[in-house]
Amino acid sequence: MYQRTIGRWVNGRGAIEAKKFYLGRDEQQARFAVVLLEKLWADVEASWELFEGWGERLNDIPDYHDPRPRWTAGTSLVLAEAAAKGQTRATFGRRRGESDDDYLRRMILLRQNFPTITAMAGDEQTWQALADRQLAAAERLSERVRYTTRMFGDVEHDLTGQRLYDAIDAYADWAQERNPKEGGRQDAAHGRA
Repeated sequence: MYQRTIGRWVNGRGAIEAKKFYLGRDEQQARFAVVLLEKLWADVEASWELFEGWGERLNDIPDYHDPRPRWTAGTSLVLAEAAAKGQTRATFGRRRGESDDDYLRRMILLRQNFPTITAMAGDEQTWQALADRQLAAAERLSERVRYTTRMFGDVEHDLTGQRLYDAIDAYADWAQERNPKEGGRQDAAHGRA
């Protein structure tokens, strides 16, 4: 039986310890699982640093006052268990009392923060309905941006039709013409116009 110890987790007794994954008896599948686990652990470390343990708050797990990253039950540990089996997808059902928006947000966060293993919705029909609703909202926002652009023009240009770097170049030319001896440095240093 192949195995790989990687990362840390809170065991059933509430203690934080190294996590051992059993990868099966097939060597090739075990090698693939190790690659997935290592990439997933890198995802965990990156998201832990970015969100400072968001998985604990997301899962209502008690705070163990340990800032180091770890697999969290209900999120990254589910993904890791799938990876240990050589799977590239893991299914997440809706939690009791979880609203549509919260479920969609959780699935999106899982997909964004742990791209190594694809988080799949347990109820694909609900997932599709939620995704369609979000897509419609994005389309409405996109239409508002198009409308604003039509009303006010290209936001990259100011009223003179110049971009910022054009204005900076023009100021540099003006400063050099005003003080050719110093190459315009005197005006630029003192912010004179």
